[in-house]
Amino acid sequence: MPDHPQRDANVSDGAAQQMVSTEIRDTLVEELVTRCVEAHDEGLAVDVQDVCSAHPELANRVRAVFEHVAGLETTHTKSAAVDPLIGTLLASRYQLEARLGSGAMGVVYRATDLELTRQVALKVMLGAILDRETALARFDREASALAAVDHPSVVTIFDRGITDEGAPFLVMELVEGVPSVELFESAQAHKAPTGTDWIVRDFGVESLGEPSLVRQAVRWSYEIAGGLAAAHRAGVHHRDVKPSNVMIRRDGRAVLIDFGIAVRDEDARLTRTDGMIGTLAYLAPEALSSRGGPAELRDVYGLAATLYHLLTFEAPFGGTTAEVLAAIATREPAPASKLRPGLPQEIQALLDMGLARDFRNRYQDMSALENDLGAFLEYRPLVAKPVGPIRRLARRVSRAHSARWALAAATATAGIFGGLALRADYRAEQRAERLVIFNDAYPHVPANLGVWDPRWRKITKADEAESVRATLDRMVATGVDPVASLTLRATFRFDQGDRAAATADVLLLHKQLRSPFSEALHEQYVLASQATEAPPAIDLSDIPAPKTAAENYLLGFHLMRARKFGEAEQYIRSAADTLEMRHADELSFVYDIVPLNAMRAPKDKPKQQELA
Repeated sequence: MPDHPQRDANVSDGAAQQMVSTEIRDTLVEELVTRCVEAHDEGLAVDVQDVCSAHPELANRVRAVFEHVAGLETTHTKSAAVDPLIGTLLASRYQLEARLGSGAMGVVYRATDLELTRQVALKVMLGAILDRETALARFDREASALAAVDHPSVVTIFDRGITDEGAPFLVMELVEGVPSVELFESAQAHKAPTGTDWIVRDFGVESLGEPSLVRQAVRWSYEIAGGLAAAHRAGVHHRDVKPSNVMIRRDGRAVLIDFGIAVRDEDARLTRTDGMIGTLAYLAPEALSSRGGPAELRDVYGLAATLYHLLTFEAPFGGTTAEVLAAIATREPAPASKLRPGLPQEIQALLDMGLARDFRNRYQDMSALENDLGAFLEYRPLVAKPVGPIRRLARRVSRAHSARWALAAATATAGIFGGLALRADYRAEQRAERLVIFNDAYPHVPANLGVWDPRWRKITKADEAESVRATLDRMVATGVDPVASLTLRATFRFDQGDRAAATADVLLLHKQLRSPFSEALHEQYVLASQATEAPPAIDLSDIPAPKTAAENYLLGFHLMRARKFGEAEQYIRSAADTLEMRHADELSFVYDIVPLNAMRAPKDKPKQQELA
C-alpha cells in the first residue's frame, strides 16, 4: 500500500488512508525486525536485505531498528541478573520475581498476583524498539486474540496494563514446562530415540500418554490442532505456529503460546498486506506471494511443519535466508520417512497433505487436520491416503517381477485383442513406474538450478555435483517431461564446464521440438562449445521468436540465465499457463515472491565473468 493518499481523494479520505498505511507499515517493520532478531538469536547471519525482499523499501528502517534491538538485547541479556524490574510491583498487584526469558520484542517474567495469590507469567514489551503507539497496537492485538479463545491448549490471558515507564504488559497463565524446541537438542544427544522415557527423565515431565515418540508427537500436534481450531472458530489466526511456540506442560500436555502477531478477522487490512509474516522455516509458500491465501491454511501448514520437526528433529527447510526462500518457493520438504526410517505411511501422507505447496491441496481447515491426527491416534482410516493409485501400482510392479513374466506369458497365449489389452496395461505400468522415479528424483535437484547468479552456478564440491548429475540422469532416462529434464541437464553440464555434453543434450532437445527455434538454440550451444573464452556465453540475440509453449519456456529460462529477468517474465508465465511442467511453474512462481534477491551471489564469492 502506498505511503501517500490517492491524488483524487478528498482531504479526509487521504488522511484516513495515510493513517491505515502508517499502521500497516509500522506493523511490517515490527515483524521484519522480529524475524531478524529470531535469526540472530539462533546464531544465524542476518541479511536484512533478504529478510525484506518482499518490502525492500523498508530495509533501511528495519536495519536501523534491528541494529538497535541487537544491542539492546545484548544489554538486557548481560543485565538479566540485575534486571531493574525484578522485585517491582506493577499495577499495585503483580510482584515480579524472576526473568523467565526474552524474545525478539519482549521479556517474560514470573510474577505473583497478590490479589489472587497465584503465580502468573507477565510479558513486558522491550522499550525504545518501536514507537509507543505501535507497541500498544501490537499488545492490544495479542490481548484481543487470546481473550477470544478459550481452550486448554491455548495459553490463557488474565490481564493487561502499562508500566510506569509506559511499556505495555500482558498477564497470562504461567505454563510450567519446556518449549518443544528444547526437545530436539536432547533428542540428538539420545541419538534420535524412538521412546519417550528420556523426556520424563530429562525434563521433569510428570507423565506422557504415549511410549512411542512418533505417537507422542502426533498427540501433541493433535492437542495444538484443537486449540488452533478453536481460535479459528473465534476468528483468530496465529500466523507463527512453530516448535518454540509450543510448550509441553509438566503434565505432558501441549499448549500454544505467543499470539504476538496473531490477527482477528476484523483486521482485514493487515491480513491482506502482511507479506511474509511469521518465522521463515515454517512459512506457508503462499505467504511469499502477493496472491496470498486463506489465513487459516497458513496455520495448517505451520502445524504440519512443526510436526515434521518433532518427528525428524529437523525443520522442513534449512540454510541461509536466501536458500530457505528459494526452497519454500519451489520445493516440497524432503519426505520425513527418509529422515526417519520406519515412519508410518499414514503420517507421511498426513504431512504431505498438511505441507502441500498449493494450499488448495492442503487440509481445508484446522478441524480437518485435527480429525486426521485423531484418526491416527485411534487407529482409524485417515482422509490423507498413504499411497495413491499410481504409486501403489508402481510399487506392485517393482516388488513383483513375477507379475511381468505372467504378463508376458498371458500376452503370448491370449487372443489378439486380449494380448493388445494386456500389452497396453503393461505399458501403462511402465509409464507409472517411470513417473514415480521422476517424481522421486525431481525434489533432489537444487532449487533454481541454473538461474543462480553466474558467479556461483558451478557446484564445486565433487560429491554434491555427482549427486545432482546422477539425479538429472535418472530424470532424463525416465522420458518424463523430456524438455525440462534435458534443459536442466544441459545447463547443469554447461555450468560444470562439460560443453560437449551440454550441446549433445540441446541436440536431443532439437530432435524433440524440430523447429527453427530449437535448431538456432542448438547452433548457439555449438558455437559456445567451440569458444576459447571461459566461461562462454549463449547469444540469444538472433534466436527466432518462440512459437510454442515449450519454446517460450526455453527462451524464458535462458533469458533468466542471462539475468534478463524483465524480458524473461512474459515467456515464463506463458509457458506456465500452458504447459503441465513443474519447472515452468516454479520459474513463474519466482516472479510472485519478489525473489530476485535470493539469486544474488554470496558476498564471499569471487567475482567472475558472467555467462548466459
